[in-house]
Amino acid sequence: MSAGHRRTYETEAVRVLWDSSRCIHTGICLQTLPSVFDVRRRPWVDLQGAEASAVANAVERCPTGALRYKRLDGAEGEEPQRPTLSCPPRTGRC
Repeated sequence: MSAGHRRTYETEAVRVLWDSSRCIHTGICLQTLPSVFDVRRRPWVDLQGAEASAVANAVERCPTGALRYKRLDGAEGEEPQRPTLSCPPRTGRC
């Protein structure tokens, strides 16, 4: 299995990370925000195409986590749908 490619796109307000090994090409990002995500363009992500909040909204719709973001402008960042759990090894309980 290939490790894939990773790319980072950034403005002063938001950083978007893309991991090709997780991408299953659902096209949700393309449909949600075509002014930012366009596979016919190079680079295919242009964060100048929308406000950081719209970019964050589109990235949160990615079903595989191939797209992730970090707010750099002090706005609230990405939140997981479920909290991360840490289970003690060999206890059978979590």
